[in-house]
Amino acid sequence: MGREHHAQRRAAVPGDLGTIEMAVDGEFEELGKIALQARHDRLGFGVAHPAVELERARIFLGPEWHPIAHEGEIAKPGDFKTMVFAEVPILVTRDMAGQIHVLHNSCSHRGTQIETAFRGNRSSFECPYHRWVFNCEGQLKSCPKRGEGYTPDFNMDDFPLQPIRKAIFKGLIFITFSEDTPILEDYLEDVAPTIANILCGDGRLELIGYQKALFQCNWKGYNDSDGYHAPLL
Repeated sequence: MGREHHAQRRAAVPGDLGTIEMAVDGEFEELGKIALQARHDRLGFGVAHPAVELERARIFLGPEWHPIAHEGEIAKPGDFKTMVFAEVPILVTRDMAGQIHVLHNSCSHRGTQIETAFRGNRSSFECPYHRWVFNCEGQLKSCPKRGEGYTPDFNMDDFPLQPIRKAIFKGLIFITFSEDTPILEDYLEDVAPTIANILCGDGRLELIGYQKALFQCNWKGYNDSDGYHAPLL
């Protein structure tokens, strides 16, 4: 990515850090100061540490694209996959017309997680709390007594599952939580041909199964050590 893109980013960070300018030359210095303070305070980098929230806001919820699924995982109409990304429950679906949707896996009524299975096939998703039912596109299709007892202006069309911005490259599904993120083609730049080669050129891959391994580390430790080798031995 270009220097100009990174230099213009801003991130609202919870806690006392406030809104922090994203200058390229200064962002790692700022994280370094937080790390040194953590060592001094013997806090370490636990999940509640300010550096974790800073990283979450800047990288995972900031103006970046992240691959989360492949079309081959949801090949048939009604197929779905769920995950938690940066503490955000996500539901990826393929509707009956074959279109892919990426939605917040959180009911638009009270915020309850709707789908708990990792993968499956459904034509609708029912919230276990108040039985609101959504279709694969995220539209609210049914609720108890069709909303009788709610406010007079209640309209089911006003309560869909919230969509997450997505883009697809060679079958790989990317998401971003920022409207400021450049379009995916511009974001990938010179990396696009490499990704295309990995995905066999056209992305028409068929899922034959999963091999999973759990690592007691953060994402940097995994990336820096190529940890996926060990489970294959």
